[in-house]
Amino acid sequence: MEYKYANFDVRFFAGIEFEDGIEPSSPYDLVSFYDSFFDEFNSTIKGKFEPENIIGMVCYPPDIEEETKYDYYALAEIVALIPQQPHIVTKKLPAGKYICFSVKVSKLHDARTQIYKYCKQQNISLHYGFDYEEYQNQDDYKNPLADVNICLKVEE
Repeated sequence: MEYKYANFDVRFFAGIEFEDGIEPSSPYDLVSFYDSFFDEFNSTIKGKFEPENIIGMVCYPPDIEEETKYDYYALAEIVALIPQQPHIVTKKLPAGKYICFSVKVSKLHDARTQIYKYCKQQNISLHYGFDYEEYQNQDDYKNPLADVNICLKVEE
């Protein structure tokens, strides 16, 4: 598997949560979810970076392999935490080293499972609890052939 490492300072994001979480074994519609994010919420988020940095964040308990449901967020990077807004959640990603794998949008779910197995086999120590996919262009979530980076925080 091809990957690269990146170091990030603390980063802040604001966006919306996928209602009731995602069960990977059940069908779910991320395209409609992102359409809702861009059509109804993205324009209301103050203090976004330009150009926009859009991520899909997955939050899960420490033992991801046993989890059957996880929280999912569509988020835009913001300069700093913003005051509470209706229907908008904020997230703070910790500073540190991240490992990022490039995958096709159509392969997100399967790739995520393979990436965790690969990291375990390679003894790459991960900070469990979240990961995210980073979209290169705003409309990439609609394009199954678009490349996205799945990034995981590395324990140092």
